[in-house]
Amino acid sequence: MVGYMKTRLFIIACYICCVVSCSSNPTKGIATSTPEWLTLSEDVQQKIATEYVSALDEFAQVMPKFAQDTEAQWAADSVHAMVTELKRSQYPFQKKLAMISQMQNYTAYGMVYFNAVIGAYKEPQLAGYALKIIPQSDSLYHSLEDVDFGNVRKLTLFQATSVYNMQLFNTLNRINNEKDYNREIFLSIYSIGVLDSLSRVNDYSDREIYKVANVLESFSYFQMICPLLALLSKTQEKYDSNIEIITEAAKHIDSQSTPVFNAIDEHKKVEVMSDSEFEKWTLTTTQHKVKLMKLLTKFVKDWNPSE
Repeated sequence: MVGYMKTRLFIIACYICCVVSCSSNPTKGIATSTPEWLTLSEDVQQKIATEYVSALDEFAQVMPKFAQDTEAQWAADSVHAMVTELKRSQYPFQKKLAMISQMQNYTAYGMVYFNAVIGAYKEPQLAGYALKIIPQSDSLYHSLEDVDFGNVRKLTLFQATSVYNMQLFNTLNRINNEKDYNREIFLSIYSIGVLDSLSRVNDYSDREIYKVANVLESFSYFQMICPLLALLSKTQEKYDSNIEIITEAAKHIDSQSTPVFNAIDEHKKVEVMSDSEFEKWTLTTTQHKVKLMKLLTKFVKDWNPSE
């Protein structure tokens, strides 16, 4: 069983590297201020670019408390610099989306660096992938710059992989502590695989891809943050005392992710939300993400490695 799981982890690392590599070939396009696929109102865009970004920044700043190395502090400082730039800028929203993914990748690197180094002899392929998060992220970000951040298929894969990268801390931590592999990482890679497959199908417009991608990314986000909350809460009692926040987020995200996965399993085209439905769902999703990230930050602030 262990050998099988290690093989799966190797395949995951190779697949992600392949997705990033294939997506990093720049395709020149005509620059547009607002892509056709971006239907969110300015109000929702603003909440994502301020409220969620602020919550992510708060977590990044406390992240070195448990990572406890200079790379983690460098990553936290880098995230804060990106957040400051984003908030001061008048960048188009599609660029801000790429910057958020970049922030998540730098946060992931800071979280996972120590576990990747000490876990290299136990899981060399996955640890090697984790240590390459920054150059891979920078390469994909720059390739998005070449198309004015308007290539939705490349952008959404960037978003999906950044969530996967944040999950690597929990996975390598479990490996290093001789614990069972967490199934959540396979659910995230499955989501990326689904998105990659849909991105290659001409039946989906860019607008439809963006909507489905956000559902899959939100599903992976919850699969990433829930085990982190369980790990960093330290006690079941503390985790359970916040179960309402976690449960409400799960119900909301499942309301759209379950139909997507059912359609995929039945080889049917996904029934995509209307623009108004998608905007409402995205706004609520953002609110849940902010609550979950703030809760994770609180757990880290209270975290004591000696306990």
